[in-house]
Amino acid sequence: MIYDFNKSNVYNKEGLFDTVKSTIHFFIGVIGEVFSGDNHLKIEQILNYVQKEEVDKLAGRYTIIFINKKMNTVKVYRDPTGLQTIYFMNENRRVSISNKLSDFHLNLETVNVKYISQYLNNENYISDLTIYERIFRVRPGHVTTITDEKISTKKFYKFKSSPIRYKNSSEYQEEFKVLFDRALKRSIQNVDKLGLSLSGGLDSTSIYARMCAKNIFNEDINLYSLCYPNNLDSDESIYIKETLSLYPSDNHKFINADDNWTFKEFEKDFSGFKEPFHFIGSNLNKTLLNAMKTDGITHHLTGHGGDDVLNVDIYYLNNLYKKNKHLKLVQELIKNRKKYTSSELIKAIKNEKTLQISNPYLLDPKRIQKNHFNWDEMDMDVYFESIINNSNTEWMDININAPINIEARYPFLDINLVEFLLNIPVEQKEQLSISKYILRNSFKNILPEKIYSRNTKSLNLPQLLLGLQKEKGNIMKYTNFECLNQYKKTNRQKIEKDINDLSKSTNKTFYPIVNIAKLLSVEVWLRSK
Repeated sequence: MIYDFNKSNVYNKEGLFDTVKSTIHFFIGVIGEVFSGDNHLKIEQILNYVQKEEVDKLAGRYTIIFINKKMNTVKVYRDPTGLQTIYFMNENRRVSISNKLSDFHLNLETVNVKYISQYLNNENYISDLTIYERIFRVRPGHVTTITDEKISTKKFYKFKSSPIRYKNSSEYQEEFKVLFDRALKRSIQNVDKLGLSLSGGLDSTSIYARMCAKNIFNEDINLYSLCYPNNLDSDESIYIKETLSLYPSDNHKFINADDNWTFKEFEKDFSGFKEPFHFIGSNLNKTLLNAMKTDGITHHLTGHGGDDVLNVDIYYLNNLYKKNKHLKLVQELIKNRKKYTSSELIKAIKNEKTLQISNPYLLDPKRIQKNHFNWDEMDMDVYFESIINNSNTEWMDININAPINIEARYPFLDINLVEFLLNIPVEQKEQLSISKYILRNSFKNILPEKIYSRNTKSLNLPQLLLGLQKEKGNIMKYTNFECLNQYKKTNRQKIEKDINDLSKSTNKTFYPIVNIAKLLSVEVWLRSK
C-alpha cells in the first residue's frame, strides 16, 4: 500500500486491505485477523477501537493501518506478540507499507550498519530497524505515526500484570482450557488447507489432541513428522505413533530427516535470507514445509512458543542482568535445578548480589515461601518482551515461511493465553521435576500416557555434531570475514578455535554455536549482495 501525502491518495493492492471504511476523510486497512474475546471483529468495530485509542484491548495477529486524510497522518499498529510482520518506507512524501520485505525489492540496497551491530551484540530484539537502511519495521505492541515531516513510535500495549489467584489447580486448569481453545480457534481463522507439525513433544501433541477431542477443526488436518531412523537419539517416532494410535489420521506423513544435518546448505540459506539470521537448522524446517507445499498446505499450525510461555524460563535473566553475567548465573541455576524449582532459584538470584549463587544455603526451604512467587510490574513487562523478542517468529516468517508461501500460526503466542500464563502462580506452571504443569494436567485425560508422563525430549545433537564435521571445510572458507570486517571487527583466531573444538565435540558447552552461526549468516549474506 502507498499513501501519497501530496494528494492524500491511497494506492492499494487489490485484496490486501479491507477498504469498506475508506472515505474522503480517512482510510482503515487490516492485514490478518482481529479478535475481541471469541468474536472476529469487522472493520467497523476495529475502527471504533482505533478512534477510542483502545487497540491494546484487541487480540489476534494483525496490522492496522489508519490514515487520517484530513490530518495527513498515517498510523500503523502491530499486534503485541508480533505475529504479523509489517514494514514501511517514507520517501518523497510517499509512505509505502507492506507485510513483505520483497515488496521493496527496488530499494533493497544500502546495508544498515547499526542493525548488524545490534544483531551481533546479542541485542536480539525486534527493533525499528531492518538490514536495509531506508526500510523500517513496526515493533510488536507499538504504533508508528508517519507524517510528511517525521516518524514517531510509541508503545500502545503494556503487559497487563495482574496476578491471578484461584482456590485450587482445577480452577486454573479450567480457565486454561477455555483460553487454549480460543487460541486454537483464532489460529485457524481464514485457513485454506491446514498442516500441523506433530513432533512427538508435549506442545504439538496437546494441540492435536485437543483439536480432536473438541472437534475444533471439522476438516482433516494434514500431519507431518520428522523421523531419524539412523539417529535414534533424535528420533521421536515412538511418541508420535503413540499419539496416532489414540487419534488416528489418514493424512500423516513421516519424513526421513537423517541427512538433514546442521549447517547443510547453510551458504544457500543464509545468502537467500531477506535478513541475516542464525537458522542453523533451517534445512529441517524447509524439509517439513516443502512436504506441506507439495500437498497444497497454505497454513502451518505449530507448537512453537510453547516452551517460552509454559515454562518458568530461567534463561530470561539475561535480559534482567548486565551483559556477560547471565551465562555464569545460568550455570549455577542448572546445577541446582534438580533440587529447587525455578521460582526458588530466581528468588535466590534476585536476592544475591554476587555473580553467582555462591552460598547454597540461600535456598534453605525454611527461608523461602513456596506458595507464591510474584513479579513486580517492571520485571513482568521485561519478561514479556523477552519472550516475544526471542521467539524468532519475525525471522522464521520472512526467511523460512514466506518464500514457500506457507503462513505459520502460533496458538501458544495468543496474547490472552500469554497474559494468563505469565500472571498465574509459578507453581501452576512448574513443580519439582514437572515442567509445563498446567498443560499436562489440563489435558491429562486426552494426552497419550507416554507423552503426559515424559520429562525429556530427544535432541538434535547428533545432527549438530554431524553437521559441524561435514561442513567444517565450507565454514572455514568464511572465517576470514572479509565482508563483515568492513563493518565490525571479528576475532578470527577464537572463532576458528571454537569451530575446531565443537567439531571434535571437546567443548563442555555448545553455546558458541549460536555466535558462530550469527557471524556466518552476516558474512554469507553480505558476500551474496
